[in-house]
Amino acid sequence: MDFAEQCDRRIHPQAKASRITRIFFMYTIGLFRNTYRRNKISHEDIFEVLPGHSSQKLGNMIESRFKEDLDRLGTISVYRLLWKCFGKEYALTGVLQLLMRTLVVI
Repeated sequence: MDFAEQCDRRIHPQAKASRITRIFFMYTIGLFRNTYRRNKISHEDIFEVLPGHSSQKLGNMIESRFKEDLDRLGTISVYRLLWKCFGKEYALTGVLQLLMRTLVVI
């Protein structure tokens, strides 16, 4: 969906946050505080998209994998395509979640 008016947005706080701040999501405190005080979110509260989360970058990555699979196999499996693009990240996140939940239960 294209937004008709292009507005200047502030840099995302995660882009300039330290490693500790990213781990504990402390960069979101300002947004939560302002939203709680005003009881609403406005366009000024929305930040720029992080470079790694850009739809153009992710779309290009999926398209290139799509073309590779189509040329090599002749058929496309959405599950295989998504696994090739994002599987390692989700597997790592799943293993870390398993470890953390196991340690908390014990």
